[in-house]
Amino acid sequence: MIAAILLSILIPTVILLGIIYLIFKVTNKESANIMSPKEFGLELGIFISLVSSVGAFISVVFAAIDKKYPDVLSNNNYASVMNEDVRLAVAVLLVSFPIYLGLAWYRAKYFEKNADRRNVSSLRWPHYVTIFVSVFSIFISTIITIYYYLGGELVARFGFKMLTALLVLFALAGYHYFLLKRDYSKKTKAPIIFSLISFVFVLGSVIYSINVLGSPAEIRKMRFDEARLEDLSTAQSNILNMWQRNKKLPPTLEAVYSDSMNTYQVLPKDPKTGEVYKY
Repeated sequence: MIAAILLSILIPTVILLGIIYLIFKVTNKESANIMSPKEFGLELGIFISLVSSVGAFISVVFAAIDKKYPDVLSNNNYASVMNEDVRLAVAVLLVSFPIYLGLAWYRAKYFEKNADRRNVSSLRWPHYVTIFVSVFSIFISTIITIYYYLGGELVARFGFKMLTALLVLFALAGYHYFLLKRDYSKKTKAPIIFSLISFVFVLGSVIYSINVLGSPAEIRKMRFDEARLEDLSTAQSNILNMWQRNKKLPPTLEAVYSDSMNTYQVLPKDPKTGEVYKY
């Protein structure tokens, strides 16, 4: 849910950043007062990878909360949908979070070497935008979480989801406020501490997702079982239809699929062994 909110904000925010950059480009004649194309690309990459990582992380945490406090009123397909969401979130985390850490480290080194660029006004805008997106996401996620609570959401799920959203988004806004006020001429361990804490939480969410979903080999076995269940369900329907028409059961499974009513269907076989199912 929160991932969808953040990603829905991403595209218009990127457009907003581009407009801001163009405004600075037009209104500031001195190139020293605006971002260079390299700096703009760096800030844009940091923003996209950060928003993607935060959204994916919150999705995994929400899935953990849903699993810890299951709701019997959830639909029957919820587990498979949740697994798909978790897989997508983990994939996003494994790609976007390392990119964010690398780009953030490169930006810090860039400012250390280019002291004259630290206080450029246009380079401060990405931090303001990130703080704005964080606060706006807190506002929207609070509304949506309360909406689901009023619709019968479990109190525990509501409380932990609300707490997760507030902690993550407030931490994000607070860290970027720190970056706005940071003096790059002075050494500080705050970025390293923030990176280490983020890495621990991301690693924990990935480990959790593996425990929830199982290993790739286990997931493949589950997919084989799903294919078998689908084949058997189709075969059962065909056998029942044939019995209703002929008032007797077919002697073999081959006879079911050689029937004129089922000639458009292929005789089902085990997806792993390739053998015809026994009848």
